[in-house]
Amino acid sequence: MKNTRWLSHCISVLYPPRCMGCDQIIVHDTNLCPNCWKNITFIHSPICTCCGTPFDHDSKQDKCAACLDQPPLYTMARSALAYCSYSRKFITDFKFRDKTHYTNTLANWMILAGNSCLNSGTIIIPVPLHRRRLINRTYNQSALLAKTIAKHTSKPAYLHGLLRTRHTTPQTQLSKSKRQKNLKKAFTVNPTYADIIKGASVILVDDVITTETTINSCCKALLDGGATKVNVLTLARKL
Repeated sequence: MKNTRWLSHCISVLYPPRCMGCDQIIVHDTNLCPNCWKNITFIHSPICTCCGTPFDHDSKQDKCAACLDQPPLYTMARSALAYCSYSRKFITDFKFRDKTHYTNTLANWMILAGNSCLNSGTIIIPVPLHRRRLINRTYNQSALLAKTIAKHTSKPAYLHGLLRTRHTTPQTQLSKSKRQKNLKKAFTVNPTYADIIKGASVILVDDVITTETTINSCCKALLDGGATKVNVLTLARKL
């Protein structure tokens, strides 16, 4: 035990904990410095019971106007954070710059935010990357989150339950209408897991929701594959 403590102390001296948001050294391994903690927004009630978007004030309605006007394909969606300049930094680092040691912290935030999603879901499936993009990036950030959430909640995760059948243009470069066309028939259920997905309540995991185009395309593939419903759990949501 003493040797373990001594080793941990040496590691903390040589590699002191740094803030995920601004990279400055922090006294305790709390992942964020006080300034970044202050400036990130954790999403909490009151929220739309469908999409999870926060209301600006207490609302007498359960659902937001957007969900009432055009109900999404998923049953409910929950996100831990608002996607802003402060959260964008460490999400981008996690997604593109090999900061995979952030996974446990980010997954725990998602578990806290997504309790209702997790309780009413039976299996976990991440949004997939096309194999070409996976080779370039070397890992799928959504799969890392899904695997860690599954470990902490004792739910089975099928990291290849969905397949991305077409290599598409990055969504951030496109308008909403072009995003929808870009992702048309881009996802399908992996035949290997077809019997597992059929009749299951799926928890779909991704890093960020922006226009919901990717999420809805995945939901359609899962529902077409026989899933009874899809709940969506993401790290952040663009508000």
